[in-house]
Amino acid sequence: FRAVSSDDQFSCRNGQIVYAAYEPDLRWGWRDYSVIRMLNLHSGKDIRLTRKTKYFSPDISHDGNKIIVLETTPDQHYSLALLNAANGKIIRRLGNPNQYYYTYPKFDLDDQSVFTSVRNAKGQMALMQQWLYKDSSKIWTPFSYKVTGIPEITKDYIFFAASYNKTDNVYAVNRNTGAISQVTDERYGAYQPALNFDRSKLIFSEFSIYGNQLKQMNLDT
Repeated sequence: FRAVSSDDQFSCRNGQIVYAAYEPDLRWGWRDYSVIRMLNLHSGKDIRLTRKTKYFSPDISHDGNKIIVLETTPDQHYSLALLNAANGKIIRRLGNPNQYYYTYPKFDLDDQSVFTSVRNAKGQMALMQQWLYKDSSKIWTPFSYKVTGIPEITKDYIFFAASYNKTDNVYAVNRNTGAISQVTDERYGAYQPALNFDRSKLIFSEFSIYGNQLKQMNLDT
């Protein structure tokens, strides 16, 4: 058994899958929620961590103790919320003075910050790093009207899909120099980059006439 997901994004680490699930109000038909659930891959147990929340796109930390989520309010205010993975309680809400719209936050390797694609009031997108325990952030790519996708984080690079050259492809930002490089060159588009276990191959989704197909390539600097 698994609850109905409210979006396609999920996070899997240390034998746990964390995802956002749709949940209707038991009394009011026009009211619904997006709650965070955790599925244990070993026992098959699926537990609900939050109740009556509007949380989306969760990512679980590398140590398995925290979850970062996108939180929305009825008046269309957005923030990132850091949750306790054991009970779903809020540890901290991150400030959003620029009123960015966040998409798919991902923990950095040390779990001290998250990377997320953000959209500003003009509709422009950029890749941003936001620290969890201090009010500090860094913009890694210039704001533009090019769509920026879900990031994949390594020690030296941030991989993401973007539409810089008409066709969506996977790009990488060098964390030491800030230089942006194109990684894939797919004719119809490449999306959702991920790395294999030993970080030697890049796996991504390629659009084709048969639907989305998984492809992989060797990582070569």
